[in-house]
Amino acid sequence: MILPDAEEVKLLHDAGLNVIHGDLSDPETFNNARVSQAALVATTRSDISNTTVVFTVRGISEDIPIIAAARDNSSVPVLKLAGCKRVLNLTELMAGALARRVAGGKNFTHIIGKIDDLLIAEVNASQTTLVGKPYLQAQFETSVSIVGFWDRGRFEIGQENSTVNANTALVLAGSRQQLKEFDQMCQIDDSAIPKGPVIIIGGGRVGRATASELARRGIEYRIIESDQQRIVDPSVSINGSGADSDIMTQAGIEHASTVIITTRDDETNIYLAIFSRLLRDDIQIISRATLERSVAALHRAGADLVMSYASMGANSLFNLMQRSDLLMVAEGLNVFKVPVPAELAGKTLTESNIRQQTNCTVIGIDTKDKTTTNPSPDSVLPQEGEIVLIGTPESETAFLKLFAAKQ
Repeated sequence: MILPDAEEVKLLHDAGLNVIHGDLSDPETFNNARVSQAALVATTRSDISNTTVVFTVRGISEDIPIIAAARDNSSVPVLKLAGCKRVLNLTELMAGALARRVAGGKNFTHIIGKIDDLLIAEVNASQTTLVGKPYLQAQFETSVSIVGFWDRGRFEIGQENSTVNANTALVLAGSRQQLKEFDQMCQIDDSAIPKGPVIIIGGGRVGRATASELARRGIEYRIIESDQQRIVDPSVSINGSGADSDIMTQAGIEHASTVIITTRDDETNIYLAIFSRLLRDDIQIISRATLERSVAALHRAGADLVMSYASMGANSLFNLMQRSDLLMVAEGLNVFKVPVPAELAGKTLTESNIRQQTNCTVIGIDTKDKTTTNPSPDSVLPQEGEIVLIGTPESETAFLKLFAAKQ
């Protein structure tokens, strides 16, 4: 890591990170970091600072891959002209991630991620016929894999003694056909589904981009924005505070399916999450987080799902470095693909004890000939194949320590 702030460098060095102090516009700074041997240069500061980094590094080498984060659409062509290979538009990434989690719209299940032919989806349990059923019975009745569920921001792998509760979101894995079959088998009468608009608190760049994503999916929305100058379309916007019960009533909080909190201030978002939960205990609350340390606080405040810039940006960088086997479907839940460990080759899923030892769930098996989604317990792990797993970052780490390290 290269940083111009000496105090920040000291703190990170004391935390055990490899860090260098230097001027980001000085080529010597990057030469000291041996930039000519780098696999990648990633710059995640302000758009102007990122442009300086790209221009400086490109003056040293024409070949080094450079990836930059951008918060403003107008910065994308500037960064590319400066020599950036790829630009991560964080506003669009965040808006897309927030909009994908919304309950409602044209689809019953909502696809939130994909690895090869395997789709990861979510569905509000209250909209299914599975509420009140034991987890194993629910799993037996469907062709998809019910991997686990979200309960007020906490993801839990489905266990034998788990019951499907109405206030949770089920995480599903399967092929497109299997998800279609799930829709046909498990959807309740749509008259019970909330028909109100999605409420977006915050009409800044992220809020407006989220609204555009919802409109593309055919989902009605209302934007609450306190700054009159930020209101672009008065027909779908309300000038006021999301912490005002009258304004929230005007936006349709009584019948809304979801509240999305998009302000850039995490303390404000925590307050708004608590306030929204007080108004509607059963509503879905989704929030963005600017700082990683705010994620847990937002969950405690009542947010069902939180998307942070830090994790989302890091995940995107991993993928751009050709680690296409990693997918962050939400804060605290990853899907990843690895070669079958040598010691597990030839064993069935039951014999492998992967879930018992690591708390990861195998949701796919890849061979040269085919991809098997939701393999049965007696499926044999191939010697030269790959397995797709889903789990928390902690369970992913446990798997990699137990198996990948041995290889």
